Formats: sequence, C-alpha cells, structure tokens
Amino acid sequence: MTTVKVTELSEIDAIAQDDVLLVVDSSEVVLANKSKKIPYSKLVILDRTCSWRIFHKDAALSTGNGKDYLYIPEALDGYVLKAAHAAVDTVSSSGLPTVQIRNVTQAVDMLSTPITIDVSERTSYTASAQPVVDALNNSVSKADIIAADVDGAGTGTKGLTLILTFGI
Repeated sequence: MTTVKVTELSEIDAIAQDDVLLVVDSSEVVLANKSKKIPYSKLVILDRTCSWRIFHKDAALSTGNGKDYLYIPEALDGYVLKAAHAAVDTVSSSGLPTVQIRNVTQAVDMLSTPITIDVSERTSYTASAQPVVDALNNSVSKADIIAADVDGAGTGTKGLTLILTFGI
C-alpha cells in the first residue's frame, strides 16, 4: 500500500496536513483513522517531472533521430505530457539547438512546436519560441518508448538534458 502525505491543502480543506489518505475507489478516499470521507475529485494529483540526460556535459550535440530513449514506467500509465523543456551545458554561439519528443510506440511527434534554445542561452525556458505540446498526441502508456530527436545542434553546444512534466 502506498501512503500519500498531503502537504498542499489549497484544494482539500477537510483534513489536517499530517493526515494519511487511503484510496478506497475512484470516487472517494478515507482518512487512515476513518474519521472523514473526502470525494476523490477534491484530491490534488501532482505532476511528475523527470530530468533526462541525452548528451554528457562534455559531448558535442549532434543531430539525428533517437539520440536516446525513455521507457514509460507503469506509474505514468495514462498520464499526458504537459510540458517539455531542455537545457545545455555549453551554449550555442550560433544556431538553435532544437529537439522533438517522439512517441515511438504510437508513431507520433508529441510537440507541435519543438523545443529550442536561443543562442547564448542555457535553457528553453527563455526561448523566443516556446515549445508546445500537441494535445492530440500527448498521452503515454506503460512501456511506451519515447525518443529524443535532435533536429538542430547549434554551434559549439555541449551536453543536453530534457525536462519533461507529465500529469493527469
């Protein structure tokens, strides 16, 4: 049994911060001491973010499909990709490092606008063109294979980490 400790009470005001919730079914949860029932719809399901190293910090970026693969674990079954960003260890002096996230299992690109990192920037968080998740192709299932496709390497860029956020 998994125990979940509630630390954010903005959506759940009927319980104390240290109470332990037991999931009964898809409609309600019960406090461990069975003193209160809370509708499941009131629970806050937290997003899950993973940091995925594609190129070692000293390795020059190179273009190509399937530079690395991520296998979706059972814990993310039924989740959707909500956000995708990237970071590099050595910035590009010209040209934009560009990355597409592809669900190999479903044979679809997951971003309608790929991740880019502007010249002299370390992350995509400040990019002039922000990545956009394709709402029609954002779902994942356990054992799906997700590929990192590098479509642009920039000049002098080294190291690449993807930051993916999944949620319900």
